[in-house]
Amino acid sequence: MKLNDITGKKFGRLTVIEQGDSNGRKGVYWNCICECGNKCTVHARALVSGHTKSCGCYNLDRISQPRTHGLSHTNEHAIWKAMRQRCYNKKASNYYRYGGRGITICQEWGNFENFYKWCSESGYKNGMTIDRIDNNDNYSPQNCRWADKITQGNNKSNNKKILYRGEMLSLSQMGRIKGIDRRTIAYRVNRGWDAEQIVNTPAKYGNRIKMQ
Repeated sequence: MKLNDITGKKFGRLTVIEQGDSNGRKGVYWNCICECGNKCTVHARALVSGHTKSCGCYNLDRISQPRTHGLSHTNEHAIWKAMRQRCYNKKASNYYRYGGRGITICQEWGNFENFYKWCSESGYKNGMTIDRIDNNDNYSPQNCRWADKITQGNNKSNNKKILYRGEMLSLSQMGRIKGIDRRTIAYRVNRGWDAEQIVNTPAKYGNRIKMQ
């Protein structure tokens, strides 16, 4: 059976150096170096599955941290937990749009108290949602902002965009600007209409939206 060479790959805090000696044990073992500097030998399955993430220092660090920060029932903590779920929990329904395509959370925000501090300093208010400015980049202070539902909806990675007079607009944005129902615009996009046709062709009765 061909050996799956994982030399040089990183699993949690561990980086694989070379294949290790199994010492009569079943399976394949790998020699690793931990971020803390310690070396250890780990079973391949434990590495790949995520069961073993460090030489043991990770669990020691968790034990040494305060058990509670008193903020577990805040909206900020709920946002932080949801962010971690979609980036790291493969069973989460929206994982494929985040962690599944490589979106992670910066090391600084691995600690909730750092994230909470950023929330306070960046103008968070109840009802706002966290929004990544660049949908292909990670969650970090440099790439995140607070947005209402309309702003975040316009920035979704699966949102169709139309190039109209030099500006990329979502279907909803286009609809609000021209007073045409989003469904009408979507229909025209799917039919292959160009931007000028989409916005300049009068909509049929019932397909216009009420302007604010």
